[in-house]
Amino acid sequence: MPRVLIADRDTISTSIYSSRFSSASFDVSTVESGEACVRKAQEYKPDAIVLELALPKMDGFQVIRSLKGRQETAKIPVFLLTEIAEQADIDRCEAYGCEGFFLKPFADPSVVVQRVSAMVQQSYGNL
Repeated sequence: MPRVLIADRDTISTSIYSSRFSSASFDVSTVESGEACVRKAQEYKPDAIVLELALPKMDGFQVIRSLKGRQETAKIPVFLLTEIAEQADIDRCEAYGCEGFFLKPFADPSVVVQRVSAMVQQSYGNL
């Protein structure tokens, strides 16, 4: 079963996406801070991470740099699901190696799950 880690302080968003990923046969783990995301990624070893940029303790950019700078987490695909919509932020995320960028609240949860599933299948074989 593929694993996804969702890092978001918004409990409603986390609940919606957890349910959608669970329905798509993912094992789901959630955290509410950037610091917890980095720690959980090392322990849980997810196949993908869905990350909010505006997180307490470490913002999403700090999380991405930390994950990509560690051998054990560097290759985990990271998808951003955020309310931050500045082009400079999108460009920065792409430069850090993010696999996708989705804008809340406009992103369709089904599309997010499909994109993450496609990346996991491409990287790790069929689900």
